[in-house]
Amino acid sequence: MKFRYGVKQIIACATAFVIAASIVVSNYDNESFQIVSQASYQNQINEYQQQLDDLKNQQAALDEQIQANKDKLENELAYQADIQNQIGTVEDTLELLSTYIFELKVDIKTCEDDIAIKEAEIAKKTQEIAEGKDAFLQRLRAMYIAGDDTYASVLIGATDFYDMLMKVELVKRVAGYDKQVIDELYDLKKQLEAEEIALEEKKAELEVSLTEYNTQRTAQEEQRVKLQDLYAESELKADQFQNDIDQSEHDHDELAGEMLDLEDVIADLVAKEEERKKEEERKKQEALLQQQQQQNKPNGSKPGNNNNGLGGTFGGDIYVSGSGIFAWPVPGFYHVTSGIGWRWGSYHKGIDISSYGIRGANICASDSGTVVKVNNTCTHDWGKSGSCGCGGGYGNYCIINHGNGYMTLYAHAQYMNVYVGQEVQQGDVLGIIGSTGWSTGDHLHFEVRYNGTAMNPLDYV
Repeated sequence: MKFRYGVKQIIACATAFVIAASIVVSNYDNESFQIVSQASYQNQINEYQQQLDDLKNQQAALDEQIQANKDKLENELAYQADIQNQIGTVEDTLELLSTYIFELKVDIKTCEDDIAIKEAEIAKKTQEIAEGKDAFLQRLRAMYIAGDDTYASVLIGATDFYDMLMKVELVKRVAGYDKQVIDELYDLKKQLEAEEIALEEKKAELEVSLTEYNTQRTAQEEQRVKLQDLYAESELKADQFQNDIDQSEHDHDELAGEMLDLEDVIADLVAKEEERKKEEERKKQEALLQQQQQQNKPNGSKPGNNNNGLGGTFGGDIYVSGSGIFAWPVPGFYHVTSGIGWRWGSYHKGIDISSYGIRGANICASDSGTVVKVNNTCTHDWGKSGSCGCGGGYGNYCIINHGNGYMTLYAHAQYMNVYVGQEVQQGDVLGIIGSTGWSTGDHLHFEVRYNGTAMNPLDYV
């Protein structure tokens, strides 16, 4: 059980202790008064000083936690900056890839246009070759059919021998020219076809590059999504670290306020201790004087209820004293989950008793005595990782003064069904097991204190 002492609860406990002490002192005879006065203000002061030390230890732990969370937050923010830089790099890469892809698409379109032009030119040259070839073949056919008559007509028509040679040469040249033109058309067609093949190869290369760049762009887009997810996760962590820092600083400030108030309580107790010592001395002197006067009376006897020991019932406000023999406070459930000692940065002043099915079990008085403190204000009856602030962390609880220097405390109940001033006997039901206050689950926190000092309950039960 880990709890933080609230100032109101501290003052309430102090008041309860003072009232209990005053009731006992006012009704005890001289011997009983001396025993009860041992539970002095000094013991309360020591206890509250221990609580103050606990608060200081908790503050130191919170300081370390705040610094650790600040370091984590700083590292997380640096990590976010790295992610942002990576996202920027990816964005730049995507922009460059988009430019390359656009330019490649333009080049591919240009190649397709050029290929279309080449194909048109090839078709045109093919047509010209076909037409030229037909005309050439027709002329050759005509010359072949004419045979010697053609040459004869050329010779007859010649004016002289030189003119005849010229005409024969002209006929040959016409036939040769036709063939040359056709050959040139074939060569041009082959050139256009070669250029078309080159354009097709270039287009294919551009399409391969386009596929590669599209693949790279897809990979970069996936990388950007991953980085954005990482950044979002980092933002959540950073927010959690900041919330932890804010909560720890809030708790730190609360502890600081409680420490200041507790110091005021201690100072007030110190002053009251001085007053109590004076009053105790005065009553001792008064009791001694009365005893001397009684002894001086003939057949004098000591007044009172003749209960000079620790046991019995005292006059005035009835006060039942315990036997000093303590019984187990939760019959049927004996598993101790946590003992007395330092735990979670504070001193655990009792034992925690818990086991399966303990919820709703009876909390019984460990010894006879008088109820001096009851809290039934906590409605937070469930397991929790922190204090709900009720009952100074004890939740619903009660304290029994056994009248022999011993007090017992029973905490985290669903409710207590006793009241302040009620006399209880050993084994009487005080309430039922719950999980109110700073409690991680259903259990009973049980303390045994002697003259205000927390003792180990396992040495008594």
